[in-house]
Amino acid sequence: MQVAICDEVPGRPRDPVMALTLDRPVISLRDLIRARIALELEQLAEVETDPQDAEERLRKMQRRFLVVPDSVERQLNGERGPYGPGTRLFPGENREAGDAAPADAGRMAELAFAAFASGGFFVLTGERQILDLDEDLSFAETGDITFLKITPLQGG
Repeated sequence: MQVAICDEVPGRPRDPVMALTLDRPVISLRDLIRARIALELEQLAEVETDPQDAEERLRKMQRRFLVVPDSVERQLNGERGPYGPGTRLFPGENREAGDAAPADAGRMAELAFAAFASGGFFVLTGERQILDLDEDLSFAETGDITFLKITPLQGG
């Protein structure tokens, strides 16, 4: 069973980002988010193993990630850290600067769950909004689901 995952940002057209293959026709939103993150990490691993044009491909992928892994931020922003020059560590890091850590799918899923709970993105199937992470989603032979990403206003 194929489920088309689309991202949408208000004011822009829907962007098909991936197709997930599910082994069962009913899945909770929580499990669907975990599956999406796992597939995103597989795609990231492919980019990281082929360094040709990696930075450009990471920039394109970054817009599609549900949660951006620290390694992608580090690749795009350099070792300056997420809080400006002189800050070397990313949130939760205790290691020497420059040591790459593999992306943690579980941690990324928890961040995605928190973002969903706080209204950072909405999930739609057809015209229906999914309100609960544990709600079961039912798909026929094919289906589609939209992650409506909310963009915070600049300066506010």
